[in-house]
Parts: sequence; C-alpha cells; structure tokens
Amino acid sequence: MMNESFSIRLVDPTREFGTAIETALLASGVAEDAKAIRSLDHPLRAFILMGSGDPHEQACAFLAAVALRSRSGTGDTVRTYAEALVVWLQYLNIQGILLEHATEEDLGLFRANLASSRHGANLQPYQSTTINNRLAVAAQFHVWGQRRARMCSPLGEFLLDVRSNQKVYAGNQEKRTRNQHAIGFPREGRLPRLLNQSNIKRLFTVMKASHRTLFRWGLVTGARRFEVCSLKISDLPGEEQVGSAEGGLIPLAIMRKGSRKLTLQVPASLIEETRWYILTERPAPKDSISAQYVFLNSRGRPVARGQLSADFRQYANSIGLDATLHHLRHTFAVNVLSVLESFESDENPMNPIKTLQVLLGHANISTTETYLRAVQASSPAVVEALGFLYGATL
Repeated sequence: MMNESFSIRLVDPTREFGTAIETALLASGVAEDAKAIRSLDHPLRAFILMGSGDPHEQACAFLAAVALRSRSGTGDTVRTYAEALVVWLQYLNIQGILLEHATEEDLGLFRANLASSRHGANLQPYQSTTINNRLAVAAQFHVWGQRRARMCSPLGEFLLDVRSNQKVYAGNQEKRTRNQHAIGFPREGRLPRLLNQSNIKRLFTVMKASHRTLFRWGLVTGARRFEVCSLKISDLPGEEQVGSAEGGLIPLAIMRKGSRKLTLQVPASLIEETRWYILTERPAPKDSISAQYVFLNSRGRPVARGQLSADFRQYANSIGLDATLHHLRHTFAVNVLSVLESFESDENPMNPIKTLQVLLGHANISTTETYLRAVQASSPAVVEALGFLYGATL
C-alpha cells in the first residue's frame, strides 16, 4: 500500500438510499432483507478510499464499528474519526510503514510530527485537542485490529498490554492506575478566546446580509455550528409564543451534541429576525428535505458546517482578526457567566456555573468551568447580556 493517497467519502444513507426497507425492496423485493443493511439506520457513514478508488478494508470496517456504537445523531463522531484516521494512514504511507508493522515508536514520531506541523493560510500550529484526538483515533484503530486479529501489529500489542496494566483488582471493583506510557499531548492551559464589542461590530459590518442572522445564532445563543446548521423551521416557536415572551427569552428544544435533546434559550427578537429571513432572504429550497431547514446556501441546500467555518474565517481575515467560528461560543459563555455571577445574591440565589452548563449544553461541568478563569467583566442579568450581544451585531 505504499505511495497511496487517501480520501474520505461521507454517505448519508437515508438521504442517498432511503430507509433500509425501501432499499431492500428495490434491491431484492423482500422487506425482511432490510436486516442485512442495518447500517442505513446510522445518520452518517464514512469510508476511506485509496488512490485507486477502492475502499481501505480495515479502515472502513473500523469506521463501521465506530458508527455502530456512536450516539451522535448527526454523524459528527464518525466524521471526526475518519478525518483523524486518514491523517495517520497518510503519515504511515509517507514513512513507508505498513499498518501491520507500526510500533509504539512510530506513534510517538507521529505525535512529534503533529506538534511541529503548521496548517492553514496563516500556518497555525495544531491545537493540543486536535493532536490528542488524532493520536487517540490511531491508537483505538490498532487496538480494534489487534482484538479482532484482523490487523495485528506491534503497536496494537503494546497498547493492549498498556490497557491491561491500567487496571488493578480492588475488592469487587476495578481501579485504574496512572498510565505510565501516556501517548497524549499536554493540553494547553489557554483561556477561552472572546471577541470584544468592536470586533463584533466590524465582523457584522463586512459580512453578507445572508450570513448575519446565521452567525447571530452562534453569538447570542452559544449554539455550536452543527446546531445552527441543523436548525429546522419546525423547531421555531409560533407567533403566539413569540408575542407572549414580551421581548424576553424563548426556550427552544433542539438536538444537541451527543444526540441529547436539550433547551436553547433564544431572544424573542432573534426568532422574529429569523422568521423575517425565511420570508425575504432565504434561497428557494432545492428539494423537500432542504425545505425543512432554516439556513440554506445559494444552491438551496442546507448550509454545510465546513463552509460555514471557512466563511467566518474569511470575514475575520478581511478585518485582520485572528478568530474562528467557535470564538462566538466563547464570547457568549464569558459574557453570560459574568452577568450570572454579578446577578447572584442573597435575594437571587443561583449557581452561575451550573446555569451556564445548561445554556451551553455541556454534558460535563468540568468543561464549563474553563470559562470561570476568563470572566472579568460584570453586567446586570442574562437577558441584558444577550441583548448586548444582539445589539452589537446591528
């Protein structure tokens, strides 16, 4: 497999093939055959192709296993694994190393290669989270292959041995000991990045009108990019509910990270603006599926997350600002936490960090606690914080 190039093919089974039963009826005419193609029940499947166009057998089988155990309703987990795995395969290929010959040393050199690499137009170093993700996926791939005896390697044997030594018997429970052979990269202790009001105004001045409402959702609600791109018209509240909010916040139940149905708090003014966008600026939907989504691209298809990030980066670069789309979420979190902490008192008992955890949809509060270190300013209340952020974009 030397001198190979690798690519990723993402397949949305339901969109491309219909339901498992529909596909079985077309293929064999027997509805019971749908059991043989259960993979169509997954929201997304990822395939890694070699330069010849043929699928990489071990990589595709591993990604199928990832899809099977994934709880993501959007396929983000499968996509992330594929993107990380293809980097490992390309690295081994460049080094002339077969998968079956990969060793612990090769994984260590891969780690060093990632740490020293630069990417993007500005030649930025990879973040520690990106490095750790790629290392973890490569390690899981080899452990998977070793356990199933379909891709045995010195690296897989080593990693299985490390895992077995991480557990010691303690009564009826297993206790994990510290991993003496850590392959991870030290996480950076950087504070969350946020944009000031001047940066926000400049950004929303240079961006197209068709993007303003979309990016306001990220800034004013703290929604992730996939949550904004996946927003459907049916998710939006009716006019009666907006009217009764009297300019306050409207709870919106959406599917968030990890396929958890959680609530997003949205200013009524943003809901009204979004409904106006649908009536006046939204492109004509390409098909019935696209018609369900709020935000569409110029071709009438749902906005793609990768393109959304690229568009935001282009706007930021145009004003000389080193910022990514995720900084809108950071800005939301730090501003809201500042308000919550200043609003807390004996008369208004509350737990600011727990409240922010709910607003951000974090499964683990330790993730939310990162923002505690970044809080410096203070304001009156959550509604005022969201009003400030919304006003900054007008």
